[in-house]
This record gives sequence, C-alpha cells and structure tokens, in this order.
Amino acid sequence: MIMNSCEEFKGIRNKMKADGQDWANHIARYCSCNAQIQAVLEFEERLDIEKMKKAVRLSVDAEPVLGCSFVEDPEEAYWERLKDIDSVEWCMLEETEDSADAVHKFITSTLEPELYQLQVRIIRSHEKDTLCVKINHACCDGGGIKEYLQVLADIYNHLCTDESYMPEVNNNCRGDTAKVYRKLGIADPRMAYNPQLAALKPNWVFPYNEGKPDKLKTAVRKIEKDQFNTISAYARENGATINDMILTAFYRTMFDMLLPEALQPMEIYVSVDLRRYLPQRKAAGICNLSGVVNARVERKEGETFSATLRRVSTVMNNLKRSNPGVHSAASMDLLRTMKYKDAAEALMKIRKRIEDSGKSSPILSNIGGIAQYPFRFGGSTVTDAYIITPAMYSPSFMLGASTYHNNLTLCVSYYEPSIHMGDIEKFMDILQNQLSSL
Repeated sequence: MIMNSCEEFKGIRNKMKADGQDWANHIARYCSCNAQIQAVLEFEERLDIEKMKKAVRLSVDAEPVLGCSFVEDPEEAYWERLKDIDSVEWCMLEETEDSADAVHKFITSTLEPELYQLQVRIIRSHEKDTLCVKINHACCDGGGIKEYLQVLADIYNHLCTDESYMPEVNNNCRGDTAKVYRKLGIADPRMAYNPQLAALKPNWVFPYNEGKPDKLKTAVRKIEKDQFNTISAYARENGATINDMILTAFYRTMFDMLLPEALQPMEIYVSVDLRRYLPQRKAAGICNLSGVVNARVERKEGETFSATLRRVSTVMNNLKRSNPGVHSAASMDLLRTMKYKDAAEALMKIRKRIEDSGKSSPILSNIGGIAQYPFRFGGSTVTDAYIITPAMYSPSFMLGASTYHNNLTLCVSYYEPSIHMGDIEKFMDILQNQLSSL
C-alpha cells in the first residue's frame, strides 16, 4: 500500500473505498444539486482562533476522508488523500461588523471538491463568534455533519487542556450500510431492494423556470423555543412526531400553492437516517448513511391541520413498519456492482427523464437535533445551531429542518433565476404560519 511518509506515520491510508452513496452524491453534483451540507453555530463567548484552526486541521486526520479527493476512476471511483494536505487553509477567520451578511455570503459560496472536501470559517463580530462548516455531500450526509461537529468539539476541547493532543485516526469510516444489513438480517443488498417501494411517477413540482442555475440563495426561518414547545405538545397530544408535524405543514403549504387535483396521491420523499438501526444510533465515522421513504397523501378540500396530521402520521407509521430507508439505500449500494462510468451514466439518464417530464416530487430532509444543549467548545457555549441542506437544481426541491436547544430552523437552498425568491418567500411564509397557528 502506497503512503506519504507523514501520513504513514499517522496510520492514514492513502486510498479508501467510496461507498455507493458516495458515488451517487458525487454524481449528483453534475445534474441534481450543489452537493454541499453546511452547519452554522453561534457563540456568545470568543473562540480561541489558533486552537480552532489546529482542531480543524487535526480533524482531517481523525476522519481521513475529509482530507481526500474523489477520484473518478471509470472502473471504480475511490477516495485518495491529498498530497499537499498541509498547504490547504482549512479554517479561516473573518472579522466583520455584519455577521449575518458574512454568514450569508459563506453559505451561498461554492465548495470546490476537486481541491478539498471541508471548509471552515470563523466569523467574528463585536457581538459574537459564528462557526460555519461546509462539507461535500459525497463525504457525508446530515447525520455525518452532526458527527463531524462532535469530532471537532472533542479535538478542540482536548487542545484546551493539552496542546500536544493528537486524535486517533478513524480508518473505518466506510461500509456502514453493510452493518445495517447485518443488523436487520439481510444477507445481500439485493434482498433489501423492493421495486414495489419505488417512487411514483412525479405528478407535481415546486414552481420553477427553465434555464440553468445561476445565483445560489438560501432562505432560513426560525421557530423559536416557545412556539416549538407548543408544536411538540400538539404532536404528543395527537400521537405524532415533530417530523410528522413538519411534513404535514409541508404538504399543506404545497396544497395551498399548487392546488393539485383533490384525492390524488401526491408524493414527498422523506429522508431517513439509517444510523437508527445501529447501536447508539452511531456510525463508525463521518459517512453517508441515509435513505428515503415515499410518503403519499392526497389533498382534501377544507381539511383542518389536525385532520391532515392524522393522515400523515398514519402514512408514516405504516412506512416505519418495513425497515424505512433500507430499500433506497440498497439501490445506491447496488451501484457498486457496476462500473463507475456506467453508474454515472445510469443516474444521468434518470435525471434527464425527470428534467424532460418537468415534474419532481419534493424532498423533506429533517436532520433532527444537532447536539445536546449545552454544546461546548472549551469555555464557549453554542447558543444557536442549524444545518443548511443542499440546493437542488430545478425541477427538484428540498426543505431542510434541524433543531437545537428547542429551536427549529427551516431552510431552502435554491438557485435564481430557476426559482423566484418571491415563490420561496411565499412558501416559507405559509409553512411558518402552518406551524405557528396551532
């Protein structure tokens, strides 16, 4: 096995296997989305800049995939460590008088995965420090970026007491879907693939215009603690989950905006964190370990929120009885039975059919809780945190959700002029009103 001498000393492999989900998310960059997942953490106290820079640099050794490039070998794509890893500026400080504007500029900037998979920015204003993290979706999903934040905090906290601290290298950060299959008694991914669970032919779409994506934009709305507690209580009273509540609001917002034909099943893809099947709901490292289920709910004229919620909750409970998310994960793993170039061609053809149809079922990606409060980096406590989900290329559309300290953040990343800001603002207004009027 070929290694750089310094990397060999640390026990870091020069090459690593790329999973089927890694392949799919890398290919998605070319046709489906910008394939970047981001986290924003706000602090009241100051961070130690030099310690944070060191922690970030050490994190790409602790989780080696972050210090790699994705090699598109036509036979079998894989991860390969950067040869000039110490020349990369992994973490930068930006001092500003307008932190909100600086954060917006960072989260609407584009990662260059050909150069690096991770980018961290500390934005410092008079009022606060804000830590922004951007990761290539080919490396990890929403659950993966949450795990990365824990890794980073752990390294930073160790450095606060021991400046010579070196984290252990995790060379086992791929292949977690195999552990899921074993846990569920599935001997072969082909056994988990069920064509009957495949998506319906899309019959609706978020409003969009023809044309190439140009300007990346992000819309973020907050549901503060008091209202979130009201939503939580309402969910409990109705035997539902927070995810059911968000999905219900999503459906009702789309019904309001699009007025689809009544009593016709409309599909929304709902993401599933497959870590739910592993001990402590934890993967071996930073990775992609997600699936989706296909919720189907029809519009009913004049229906109340509680009535829609009951139907949505019933649909989701039924889906949960059949190893939710495993079917779609298996379909991604089956890509690894093909040559990479053939897998890319197959996914591109599927995307072309979606674009030609002009319709695409929307997606709900609820990342869930980011960390337990208080989440600390040394003596600095995270006061607010949220995840920014990828920007989809039209006609695809994704709503992201995440929580921290009983605050819910909803976000949509999108491109102008493919999607009008006015349509996004209308969508977010209706969505927020659905959840705030209980």
